[in-house]
Amino acid sequence: MYYQEERLLVWDALSELFLDTELSERDVKRLADGLAQSPYSIAELKDILYFEVYPACKWNLLSVAGEWAFFDRRWIIENIGPRHNKRPWLKVPPVRQWMFRDHWQAIIRMINSSRA
Repeated sequence: MYYQEERLLVWDALSELFLDTELSERDVKRLADGLAQSPYSIAELKDILYFEVYPACKWNLLSVAGEWAFFDRRWIIENIGPRHNKRPWLKVPPVRQWMFRDHWQAIIRMINSSRA
C-alpha cells in the first residue's frame, strides 16, 4: 500500500515517543520541528498519535527488551500503516498515555510556537 511521504514522516517522528530510551530536550525539539513542517493540524497529529501510532507502538515501552534505536520504515508501514485513518466510533484517549504525555505536551507547545 502507498502512503504519502508526509504521513510516513509523521509516523516515524511520533513512533520515537515509544522507543525504550529517554528523549532529551533536543530530541523533543527535533521532533516538534519536523511535525510543525507537516501539513497536519495539532488535532490531526493527536489523532494520528492516539489511533495509528500508539496502538502499534505501545507494547515497545511495556517490553523488557523493547526497541531502543528506531523503528525502521518497513516496520512502520507494516504495523502502523494498516491503522491509517481508522478511528473507533468512540474516541477514548489511550489508557497508557502517561507513557508519552509529558513529551507530547512539550511537542504541542513547540509546534504552536513554531507555527505562530
